[in-house]
Amino acid sequence: LFRRHIEMAVEVELPLILHSRGAEDRMIDLLIEMGARKVGGVLHCFGGSVDQASRAIDAGFCLGFGGTVTFKNSDSLQVAMSVPDDRLLLETDCPYLAPVPFRGKRNEPAYVKQIAEHLASSMSIPFETLAERTTSNAVRLFGLEA
Repeated sequence: LFRRHIEMAVEVELPLILHSRGAEDRMIDLLIEMGARKVGGVLHCFGGSVDQASRAIDAGFCLGFGGTVTFKNSDSLQVAMSVPDDRLLLETDCPYLAPVPFRGKRNEPAYVKQIAEHLASSMSIPFETLAERTTSNAVRLFGLEA
């Protein structure tokens, strides 16, 4: 079914939006094998390692990060900071994984601001710069300019 999902995305020339938990290597292998680079997409709520992130980027994908970048014991911040500017997306995984200071509560799309503030601070760049970059990436990936 996953192979067919990739095939359909390539056939209709639409980006893939994928979420993997613990199967990042196999997923990336299949994306490469199936030629998913033609359409790219986003690995939503990315939870893989820096090496897996690099492989996904090389395969033509953007990576989406949410509230986990604000968690003290998460590797997500380090991984997000390793992603090139043109492949980074910010998101919430509503209703789960609310960022600090809302951790443990229902996540809301409005909390993407806290995620962006935390990541921008960690990267030592202005919030506005990160917001512009990630917005531009989403516009480009999803063809929102039209």
